Amino acid sequence: MAYMVDQKQWKRSKAAYILGGVTVLFAVPCTLSDGFFGLWNTIWGSFALTVGGLFISIFVGWIWKPQNAVKEICAQGMRFKLAGVWGFLIKYIIPVAITVILVSIIIDVV
Repeated sequence: MAYMVDQKQWKRSKAAYILGGVTVLFAVPCTLSDGFFGLWNTIWGSFALTVGGLFISIFVGWIWKPQNAVKEICAQGMRFKLAGVWGFLIKYIIPVAITVILVSIIIDVV
């Protein structure tokens, strides 16, 4: 809603009514149909979250690099005792584990 008010210059009441209406359009079928709700749950609750986790682990492990993530965490005054182990996990183990989970979700859906 803040985006619509700030960037699109909509009045707050207009943004609230339109976004509320869109929410109702998606919510009513979910409450009335188990099949529709199950589809949305599979897409967003299982598949999209898993793909997002895979992309984050690949980004942090291979593109941004684990040492940069650890530096960012430690910049806030936090101690990260297991940084070396975490770096290995985020780079090698976690992407493989998430891929296995993703394949099992796809097999379960099909």
